[in-house]
Amino acid sequence: NSLTNYIKDNFISNIISSIKNNFKDIKKGWFNVDESSLEVYIYSTLKRFLIRINLTIEDSIRDLMYRSTGLYVETINKFVPKRINIISSSKIDISTKSFPLFV
Repeated sequence: NSLTNYIKDNFISNIISSIKNNFKDIKKGWFNVDESSLEVYIYSTLKRFLIRINLTIEDSIRDLMYRSTGLYVETINKFVPKRINIISSSKIDISTKSFPLFV
């Protein structure tokens, strides 16, 4: 949840301000952030640059989610018992390397 808030609040606003600050002096040309004509924007390099940034961010977030999910699965698998023997309704034999999460 804190990562989501960080991305929504800080990360996106930092990217926007960084782009605006670095391109603020360009008044004419393909990287004009103040362009008001949609037709010029559609063919501009700025549009392709912003699409590239968007795809890079999406790729980074996807990789982060894959890594986080992998770590979660590893953590759960550490506590999964190798074998469970149900001897009776009151006696169960659990063989595992680690102490089970729930007993």
